[in-house]
Amino acid sequence: MSVLDKAMLRLDATISGGIKDIVLDYKDQKVSKTEARIRLISLSMRAEGSAKNVVLALEALLPAFHDVDAEQTFESEITASYAHPMMQSLFAIHELNRLAKCANITPTDAGFTGRPDYIVDIYQQYRRQYSTCFGEIKVDATSGKTARPTISIGSRCSRNSN
Repeated sequence: MSVLDKAMLRLDATISGGIKDIVLDYKDQKVSKTEARIRLISLSMRAEGSAKNVVLALEALLPAFHDVDAEQTFESEITASYAHPMMQSLFAIHELNRLAKCANITPTDAGFTGRPDYIVDIYQQYRRQYSTCFGEIKVDATSGKTARPTISIGSRCSRNSN
């Protein structure tokens, strides 16, 4: 069973079937990237809750997908092209008080000493209150080609936490 198949088991059958059809049509070059994105956005209009976020995350990732053998991919490219669109769609797209951002700074929240590559901040009355999501992105810098990048999301990451 593929990763896509496993993920689809957790979604409503109509939504998961729609995602699979769109992704396969795009992969098989039956539809253009633009058409696939439009179909995913249309599908998201019928989805609710987390399912809507998953569909929008896939749509946000499509512009960065290219069938090429990239010689080397850097952490900043992974962050800007893949992590940011995905994280923004999953954790901040529907909540006006959330700001998903590429960070690489030390958070001001108590107990954090590292510099996460990605943060989702919660705002109240236009002022930052706390960070709810911390992400680290790592690539294998020792090889000539990029190994599979790792994106780790902190445990305080929740679509519904306030």
